[in-house]
Amino acid sequence: MNRISSITLLCSTLVGATAVATVGLESDQLILRESFDAAMYDAGRLDQQAPEVTGFDTERGWYVQNFDARIVPDDGLEYEGLPSQPGCLRLTTRNRQFAQTGRLMSAELPADADQLFISYLVRLDDSQRGIIAMNVGREDEVKGPLDFGLSDGQPLLRYQTTGDPESASASETAVAVGETALLVLRVDIDPADGDDDTIRFFVNPESDSEPADDDAVIEVTGRIWHESSEFGSLQLRRQKSVDGELTRTVVDELRIASTYAGLFAE
Repeated sequence: MNRISSITLLCSTLVGATAVATVGLESDQLILRESFDAAMYDAGRLDQQAPEVTGFDTERGWYVQNFDARIVPDDGLEYEGLPSQPGCLRLTTRNRQFAQTGRLMSAELPADADQLFISYLVRLDDSQRGIIAMNVGREDEVKGPLDFGLSDGQPLLRYQTTGDPESASASETAVAVGETALLVLRVDIDPADGDDDTIRFFVNPESDSEPADDDAVIEVTGRIWHESSEFGSLQLRRQKSVDGELTRTVVDELRIASTYAGLFAE
């Protein structure tokens, strides 16, 4: 089985990560769900908090770099058809550095999974300028080739391997300041003897059925993840385009599932 080892919201590399126990899940269940539930977190700084939630390693807490990352118990993002809890994560930065935060995961994908769905809710509270993106990285927290998010408020899907030119595909659905957006990634995984994987990006899709048309798509030559260690982390990155400008971003309901319906499970 492919082991998912960590989730990173634009964070620095963890050093000396230890092995974690894995939990097998049925294919129609959520593999990971992080709601930043106010009942499970202390209000205030996120760093080193480690509540027991689906899909995460209980021995390692969240790590943070260049963010003021805080749990806000009296706020929370909502989206029709997506179960949610009170509480959310607010990320604040004032400079042009990349900022990041993350936590090791401890879940397994079903061995026969041919699709993977990743989603999160995001709201830009101050400015569209800059980039916020979730990156699918390696087990050792090194940045991976695949990320998706917003660039100056425009949904953007990007894929780039070392030494190769970047492949990018943008959506025409802009996200305004103060608007809650649901960003969903679908990866179609070719069988072991297949040649290509396909990455599809959906912006604000309906919850009751998987959309027939994607907002952006990239055809990957070869496999995105050749082995389980290459699918080891999810990173949410935030980079400002203007120094000194306060930027607050709210994220909520980070989810991974092997079916579209699984993303919207309770």
